[in-house]
Amino acid sequence: MRLERLSSRFETLTRRAFKLDERRLEQIWTLTKQKTESWGGRLVVVYLPSRQRYVDPSQTGPLGDVEVTARRVATRLGLDYVDIPARFERNENPEKLYYQHFNEEGNRVVADALVEYRNAQPTAQGR
Repeated sequence: MRLERLSSRFETLTRRAFKLDERRLEQIWTLTKQKTESWGGRLVVVYLPSRQRYVDPSQTGPLGDVEVTARRVATRLGLDYVDIPARFERNENPEKLYYQHFNEEGNRVVADALVEYRNAQPTAQGR
């Protein structure tokens, strides 16, 4: 219980202090996209939601902005975006998909979303 309170305090401090530099993220993803495409690959953004989003949504602060920024930059760069929060929200109690990190069920939801994404790609047909 004490560890959980300490972790919660750390998450609160982190949320208050964190600010995503959108321009820098775009630069990093542009370079990463170029490098990935140089060997025939494709960069895909997979956004993993914070536990706080479901435990106490009023306290997500800048972490909610991170998701919006990540999606906006991915769209601008033409990157595929695997929307894990949308998958979690299909669950009746998305907060139950976590302990401090994803639990087994949370990991299964993420894995299923990635497999579904992969299978929907044209290159995955016939494999």
